[in-house]
Amino acid sequence: MRKIGILLLISLVALASVFAGGAQESSTAQPASTEPASKYGGVLRVAQATLDYSETIGLPFMTTGTETETVFTALYDKLWTRGADGKIKLMLAESYTVSDDGLEYTFTLKKGIKFHDGSDLTAEVVAWNYNQAIAHKMFSGVSKAEAVDESTVKVVLSKPNPFFLMANSAKCGWCITSKANYDKNGEDYARRNPVGTGPFKFVSMETGKKVVLAKNENYWAVDTDGSKLPYLDGLEVSAISDPTVAAAALDNNEIEVYSGTLNKLIENLEVYGIEKFNVEKGAVPTKAQGIRFMANNRNAKLLADERLRKAIAYAIDGQAIAAAIKDGTVQYTTQVALKGAADYVNDAVVYDYNPEKAKALLKEAGYPDGFEIEINIDQTAESKRFAELYQYYLGQVGIKVKIMAYANTERNAIQDRDDTWDQLLVSGTGIVGESTNVWANCGPERKKWRNMQPFDTEPEWEALWYKVADAKSEAEGYKALQDYFRYAYDHCCIYLFMHYFADCKYSTKNVNLQLDKSGIRWLDSSIAYFTAK
Repeated sequence: MRKIGILLLISLVALASVFAGGAQESSTAQPASTEPASKYGGVLRVAQATLDYSETIGLPFMTTGTETETVFTALYDKLWTRGADGKIKLMLAESYTVSDDGLEYTFTLKKGIKFHDGSDLTAEVVAWNYNQAIAHKMFSGVSKAEAVDESTVKVVLSKPNPFFLMANSAKCGWCITSKANYDKNGEDYARRNPVGTGPFKFVSMETGKKVVLAKNENYWAVDTDGSKLPYLDGLEVSAISDPTVAAAALDNNEIEVYSGTLNKLIENLEVYGIEKFNVEKGAVPTKAQGIRFMANNRNAKLLADERLRKAIAYAIDGQAIAAAIKDGTVQYTTQVALKGAADYVNDAVVYDYNPEKAKALLKEAGYPDGFEIEINIDQTAESKRFAELYQYYLGQVGIKVKIMAYANTERNAIQDRDDTWDQLLVSGTGIVGESTNVWANCGPERKKWRNMQPFDTEPEWEALWYKVADAKSEAEGYKALQDYFRYAYDHCCIYLFMHYFADCKYSTKNVNLQLDKSGIRWLDSSIAYFTAK
């Protein structure tokens, strides 16, 4: 295969922002690009750690994934997605409206869009996709979808959710597949022979190992100059789980790009000479792939004292903990949200590392020699490493930490009890790790993280929770969400936020990788542009 120079604009979200006819587009002029002009042709070879969705690749409404699914994004489009600025961007939808009660979202479809099999995108097809997903319990809080007319589809929620669009912007289940393919060939065939509207169409699949895609010559989108997309002739995605093998494949030009967060990959690339490779780590995006943070059991008597919670916050050197996790994909922050996101709280109190302040608060609270707490974690190596570093720093001010690691089923049962643990290491990936879901999982109708919730212990925080729940619009919801989390941060209800970026990219020097700095998930991204040298 000839060597090619690649210019990757990997975000379909960003791509969507330049599509003709899209709603909510910015009119702000952009500076002229210094990148070389894009040209057509070439096949890009990408590898990632796994390809474990083989049995449902053709039926996204049966797929739970929200993570690094390169193939899904290349094959399929959605009505909406998330933009590079963290806001909603429309794809297959031309526009949408929300009912006054917040229960109905009505979308008007772009016209003239066809699936890879030549069938038309219609409201009936979209409603069928969504109702299939509802039947397979892929959606939460969605009652039904119905076609109003040929180009208008209505989605009905079971209860208002101001974050509905954002919370569902990165789920495979909202991708649209061909109903004609399903009806003509049956479910078993459709499962393994995907037909979407995306920039690439299915060619072949070696289960769990490789997927080959070819350019969709009839793709509906164009670039800012009106040129047809995509530029690439094809895309080959393979699975390489071993970092040693991945590094060798890059060095031997067997692949152009590797996507993943394997801890040892950079270490292996150094064997071949790290200067030969591009390494993008997703610097300061507004969204991360996952998050870990510590939460207090507000029903535990000891930590009901806010002074002790603040002492813990001051005792932790979050920057040092992030630096000690050596996979290069961790960023410490003081909030669930990252700076620049709609849910970021600009005026929240920050408890910087200050062990002397921690000791003073311990003394003031009557614990000059410290105290002992028990933290509840899962059994993953990542959580253990996190907990051990946390244990070390608290130990420096006299707080003894007992680490209890449990299998998930046992851990879930323990965290539902009132006073058998003091702190919980919360791990959330994808959408689960975002503040809208952290808020929801602390609510009265959810058992998950039940004892993190404010009820019965913090009336003011409880009132703020309901204020979010009662919001009727996204703007109102985010304002209320900021108030809710401001209280949580100021009163040390949750702290030590470690964001994990799973969309790191490693590539050979003949690939000019343009990682979307917003940190949009790989699910919401697609390789579309390249230039030949």
